[in-house]
Amino acid sequence: MPHVQTLIAVNYLKNKQIIEEDAVFVTGLVHDNQSGAYIPNENELKKYSLDVEGIVKLFLSSRFYRIPISDEPKRVYEKDIVDYLETRSLMKENG
Repeated sequence: MPHVQTLIAVNYLKNKQIIEEDAVFVTGLVHDNQSGAYIPNENELKKYSLDVEGIVKLFLSSRFYRIPISDEPKRVYEKDIVDYLETRSLMKENG
């Protein structure tokens, strides 16, 4: 069920011709984020190593298990995750 504020915003964008008539939106409320259902349980976590490769696999398997992801977006996500983890690691090392 859409939220009222979403309908108002989409209607505004359509009326101003900012978006196309057949635009598709996916809200941030997908996959039951509010209840924490996306957080893997302890047994699931044991399947993955805590190195960069394991974290990438864990993230992709937990985020895209209902809808398959094609190779190109998968490579982009993998690179983004690795870049983020490396940046965070460098930030910690440099204080």
